[in-house]
Amino acid sequence: GMDYATGMAANNVNGHLYVSSIGKKIVYEIDPVAKTKTEFVTNQDVDGVTVSADGKPLYLIGEDGVITGYDTTTKAVVFAPTLVSPFIDGAVIGRDSLAGNMFVNTRDGKIIEVNLTTKVQTTIAAGGSRGDFASLDLSNTALANTLLFTQTDSIVRLSAAAVGAVP
Repeated sequence: GMDYATGMAANNVNGHLYVSSIGKKIVYEIDPVAKTKTEFVTNQDVDGVTVSADGKPLYLIGEDGVITGYDTTTKAVVFAPTLVSPFIDGAVIGRDSLAGNMFVNTRDGKIIEVNLTTKVQTTIAAGGSRGDFASLDLSNTALANTLLFTQTDSIVRLSAAAVGAVP
């Protein structure tokens, strides 16, 4: 019942999944325990989704390069629409020393850090191939401050130390 699912994020607080569907211009909220699917937002071409560690807000990454944050309970906009890049695809919210920042993977080979308070944007990596997905690396607690980004030909690991070192 979901045409062309392009993004999915899990809410660690309530266990719900959020799935974007460009084909139908809908983001669904799925409760896997109750086995229900409801429309979270409609009429939006959303490519990627990510949820903050506290379960609020849900950030939707538009096909137009705009990020908007919604309260997962009230659905109210809590992060005003912000243009990052017309080539934006995947995004992940940092934790630990990277908390308070979103890291965006773009189709033109860049990784952009967006401060969620000031909305200041910093390109921290460029020259890659087409990027798509972004995720926290939770495979090793020693690597708690690392992020993973897909590229056309590889998966790139970015550490907190590298983020601070990139001019």
